[in-house]
Amino acid sequence: MDMRELTIRKRDDVGKGPAKRLRRAGQVPAILYGGASSVKISVAPKDILRLIHGHPGSTQLFRVTFEGATDGTMAIIRDMQFDPVSEDLIHVDLQEVAMDRAIQVTVAVHHVGEAVGVKETQGILEMVLREVRVSCLPGNIPGSLEADVSNLAIGDVLTVKDLKVPEGVRILNDPNQAVVTVAPPAGTEVIFERNGVAHRDGRRVDRTLRHRCTPQIGMQHRAGEIVDGLEARYVGGLEPRQCQGRGVFHADSEALAA
Repeated sequence: MDMRELTIRKRDDVGKGPAKRLRRAGQVPAILYGGASSVKISVAPKDILRLIHGHPGSTQLFRVTFEGATDGTMAIIRDMQFDPVSEDLIHVDLQEVAMDRAIQVTVAVHHVGEAVGVKETQGILEMVLREVRVSCLPGNIPGSLEADVSNLAIGDVLTVKDLKVPEGVRILNDPNQAVVTVAPPAGTEVIFERNGVAHRDGRRVDRTLRHRCTPQIGMQHRAGEIVDGLEARYVGGLEPRQCQGRGVFHADSEALAA
């Protein structure tokens, strides 16, 4: 892949006035860190946006060269500031890097494949973590990491330790941190089985209780849980109502235990 280039200019003036003049001239103030001392520079916003286009959440390596010079140095973008109203880029922090020294950067995570829980049981895929911190040499920074969700059923969770990373790249996040999961479709309750016994929210339950009633007008469902209709209790003086087609009962606003 061709190395991307960024042309930068030295600047001496600081303050709001000079910054406004820079922006009118199509430049924004920036700072280059990592050398013997930090250097005040200016860059063209369009050039910065071009570098990051198509790579949300990931750190890009590129060569920076002062205007009129021939020698360059490798760098990454460490921080960007945007105007909260106009959303225009207003300041950039660049960091010079040594190609033989590991650095810590952010890398985006993208899911690949179609989860079995989505395809077969209409579950909802939820990306919990969209980027991770990694340590690697600058030349080994991945464009992104892939989370293969193909085998995820409803209730399954893919964690950081399940991500495949290139050689020379080490993920710094907690290995047990959730990356992606498959949630049940709206109105459905999943019963998890532990040692042959069905459980819900830490409680042992009847294995047949696998559905919630979809909230209907005139029926309040604060927690949305269901109970065995034969053992349903009264709540708030109101008689529990039977959910059509399910054979289970609801109280007006309280989740009951059979």
